Amino acid sequence: MKDRPADPLSAFASSIETLRRRMEQLAAVREDEPQLAARIGRLERVLDVPRVAAHVRSAVAGASLVVEPVARLVAPDLLPAEVYQAVLEAIPAPVLFDGRVERGQELRVPPRLAPVTAIVTWTFVKEIGRVMSDLLVARLAEPLAAYTRGRFPSLPPTGEWGVEIALSEARIVRRVPGYQGGSSADRPWDLVTGVLCLGRPQDTEEFGSRLQGRSMPFRANSLLACVGAADTHAYASIPPDAPADTERYTYEFGIGPTKDARRTLTARMQKTS
Repeated sequence: MKDRPADPLSAFASSIETLRRRMEQLAAVREDEPQLAARIGRLERVLDVPRVAAHVRSAVAGASLVVEPVARLVAPDLLPAEVYQAVLEAIPAPVLFDGRVERGQELRVPPRLAPVTAIVTWTFVKEIGRVMSDLLVARLAEPLAAYTRGRFPSLPPTGEWGVEIALSEARIVRRVPGYQGGSSADRPWDLVTGVLCLGRPQDTEEFGSRLQGRSMPFRANSLLACVGAADTHAYASIPPDAPADTERYTYEFGIGPTKDARRTLTARMQKTS
């Protein structure tokens, strides 16, 4: 039986809605054009990779390590104040995020469609994440070894894998009233999941996240890096009756084997099965 043709009126309404959304997106992308030169000049002064990388290394090196219920590091004040402010200002407009409210909305980093200053800033953030990833893996080496023994029993110890471990997918997550909570993205090969709370001055510590039943507050400029794949970490729900202007933004990333490394490791596991 052939599918019935779509209702022409519904198809037309859908096309109009798609066009409206695209026009809003393009307007959001162009929002920094009038002052683009001045904003780029300011970012060139603020987004200094060596200086910020040194600050981040110090923050991660000094972070407290907790092993229960999930091994994790918590690093407050991860970014220098002026860099953190630039990051907040670079959060793109909600219309540029994809996804449904109840499941959480997200935007890949660096974004493909965003104002120029946002693309510049988030490209910088991802570069700093690459700098930070080796240090996080080193600081979490012991619990990581225990985790990989249980998760990949047919593989040798992590230090003997001989493959590249690097920053994997990164994204900005947006939560608003009606978000139903739940695990992060499905990235089963991640060894470490990192979440940086992008708290703004008006945000409280409510609606943070949970690690195996333990509540983690939403603290501005605070990094949570936990051992395990993304489903180890779950964002807290936001009730539908919360104030309409309630928003929670986080920068989330994973650290794990690269695509080529995953193929190599999978082949090894298949040989031993």
